[in-house]
Amino acid sequence: MSAERPLRVLVAGGGIAALELLLAVRAAAGDRCALTLITPDPSLRYRPESVAEPFSGPRARAIPWMPIARALGVELIDGRVHSVLAETEVVLDDERRIGFDELVIAAGAHQVDGVAHASTFRPEAADELHWVIDELEQEETESLVLVAPRRCGWTLPLYELALMAAARVTAACGDPGRITVVTYEHAPLEAFRGPGSDAVAQLLAKARVHLVTGHEVTRYDGERLELHPHASLPAGRVVALPELVGPRIHGLPLDGHGFVRVDEQFAVEGREHVHAIGDAASFALKQGGLATQQADAVASLIAARAGSSHPVHPFEPRLRAILWTGADPLYLTATAIGAETVASAVSKRCPWWPVEKIAAVHAAPFLSDVEELGTVAAVSRLAVAGSTPAATPVIHAAAGDPGVELLARDA
Repeated sequence: MSAERPLRVLVAGGGIAALELLLAVRAAAGDRCALTLITPDPSLRYRPESVAEPFSGPRARAIPWMPIARALGVELIDGRVHSVLAETEVVLDDERRIGFDELVIAAGAHQVDGVAHASTFRPEAADELHWVIDELEQEETESLVLVAPRRCGWTLPLYELALMAAARVTAACGDPGRITVVTYEHAPLEAFRGPGSDAVAQLLAKARVHLVTGHEVTRYDGERLELHPHASLPAGRVVALPELVGPRIHGLPLDGHGFVRVDEQFAVEGREHVHAIGDAASFALKQGGLATQQADAVASLIAARAGSSHPVHPFEPRLRAILWTGADPLYLTATAIGAETVASAVSKRCPWWPVEKIAAVHAAPFLSDVEELGTVAAVSRLAVAGSTPAATPVIHAAAGDPGVELLARDA
C-alpha cells in the first residue's frame, strides 16, 4: 500500500459476517481503509429469526444494504465473486474485474436438500413449512420427523422446530408425542456438550419429543425412513435441515465440499492477503456468532496492516445461542478449542447484552438500534476509530451474581 491511498479492502458476501467485518474495520481503522462490498443480496436477512415463521411468527428482519453502505462509506457492488486472480483481483460472474489489497470471502454456503423427497427447512423460505404445522395441529398427519444431516453445519434450528411444534400441538390437541428428532449427533445440540446439551435433552423429554441420536438417514420413500446404522421408523412428514456445500470460488484452495481452506486465523492457504470467514470457510461449526468472531479477528489484522495501532486479536471461539422453545427461551454458552467444545453452561436469563440471537461485538448493538434509530444513528453509536472494544469480554456483575457480558456499545 502506498502512503497516498488507503488500503483497498474488498468483502464478498451479504450476511452477518460481512456486516461485522465492515463495522469492525471501520471502527478500528477509520479512513485508513477503503471498503467495498460485493453482494447479490439487496438486504441482510437475519436468518436465525426465520425459525418462527412456520408458527405464524413475524418474518425475519431484513436490513437493506444500501443505507448501511452509505452510513459506513462503503462502495456497494451488485454481483457475485466467481474467481480470484493471484492476490490482486477478483472476477465477478459478469466478468467484471475488481482489484484489492485485502480480500475477505464471506460469501456463505449453498444449501442442498438434506434428505431426498423430504421437505427442507430453508431460512429464506421458512414460512412455506406452515402447512406442516397445520397438519399436525389438525391431526391430518400421523407423525413428523425432523432430521439433522451430518453436513448441516449447525443443528440448533432443528431443536427449536421440534420444541415449538410440540408446544403448538399440545395446545391444539394435547398429543405432542408424534414428533421425532433424528440426528447424526451423539447428544442433542452436541456443540454444547455437557450442561447445555443435557438441558436440551430434558426439554425434549418434557415435551414428549422422541429423540434418535447417532443415526443418519439413508432413504425416505414417503412412508418410512431408513437409518444407518440398522434402523427404520414410520414417517408421515419429514422435514430436514439443508446440507451445506461451499461457494466453490475458482482460484482458491477448496476442500472436498467446496469450502475455502483456511488456517487457524482464517487466512486462505497460500494467500497472505486473502481470508475466508463464516460458512464459506472450512471451519466445521457454521454459526453466526462464531462467524462474527472470525470477522473481528480478521478485521483487527487488516486494521493493523492499514496502520492502525489497535491490537491484533486471535480467534478464540466462544459459542452463545438462544434456543427458542415455544415457551421461555434457553440461553446457552460454551467455550471451545478450535471446533471442539470444552465447557458449556445454560441459563434462563440472557448472560449477554444486547439480547440478540447472534451475539456479535459490533453487529448486535447495531441491529438492536437500527429499527428504532435508523441506520445512520445506529452506526454513529458504535465505537469510533481507535476505540474498538477489547477481545476480552467485559462483565458487569454485583457480588454473588455471574453478571452480564456487554458485547460492545455499553462496555
